[in-house]
Amino acid sequence: MTYYRDGFAPNPIVVIPIYRPSPLIAERISLEQCGRVLGRHEIVFLCPEGLDTKAYASIIPEARFSSVEARWMSSLKNYNRLIMSPILFERFGNFSHMLLHEPDAIVINDDLLHWCAQDFDYIGAPWFEGYGDAQEHSQISGVGNSGFSLFRIEAARHATLSNARWYNKEHFARDIKKAAAGNWNAMKRIVVCCGTAGELRNAWKTYGKNCDIFWSKEIPKLQPQFRLGSLQDALKFSWEMFPARCMVLNKGALPFGFHAWAKYDLPFLRPYLINAGVSRDSLDMLV
Repeated sequence: MTYYRDGFAPNPIVVIPIYRPSPLIAERISLEQCGRVLGRHEIVFLCPEGLDTKAYASIIPEARFSSVEARWMSSLKNYNRLIMSPILFERFGNFSHMLLHEPDAIVINDDLLHWCAQDFDYIGAPWFEGYGDAQEHSQISGVGNSGFSLFRIEAARHATLSNARWYNKEHFARDIKKAAAGNWNAMKRIVVCCGTAGELRNAWKTYGKNCDIFWSKEIPKLQPQFRLGSLQDALKFSWEMFPARCMVLNKGALPFGFHAWAKYDLPFLRPYLINAGVSRDSLDMLV
């Protein structure tokens, strides 16, 4: 049996956020692979209230559904706020870990318990400088892409309930400069965030960047006990951009999974996906 650092057997849940009534072709491939590879674990589709979920139930029949207020899934901004809030970490508090598996992610093998056994609280794919605008020569700037990421639930819940201040002197000084230049939003943020909105427990209301920046940059600075996976860990865990380059960095080995696999260098990934069980015919539909 696999154990993690607190001495208990991991009990993870795979959470797949959905917001449209039918998945795209690449998403269907991802979900079929998830059900096939991770089917022995608890899988839940996280959906907005009122969504027709029949299409998803037919892809992973053993999965269950957990709904949130529709507003949380109504935009990328609101979805990011959801992942920064304590809602999911309290809802799934009976589990040890949450694998956040967005519909455009794909898993290669069932290494979930292995990753739960590692000594960190959050991990996601490496980022390259420039993020979505990164170039082939861009250097790795950090780790923590949330599209296919793993949270230790108790550590994440503790962080989202903390009254430590994320809005610090650095944020304040930056906003003062913007406000002096006539940026009304910066002035509004100063007024709001100098109060309780500047605390971690309320960051979901005011933090303007994506949730994975929040988890990989802000939380470790304010919660020294919160462990972020290393670059070496992240290369073994998942990739997003430049998979061929990541394979070289990972000494020829594939990761646990990928995020946005159909978007970045699919011709390179195709034979590896087929070897992992994805059908050729399904991949041909993406051409």
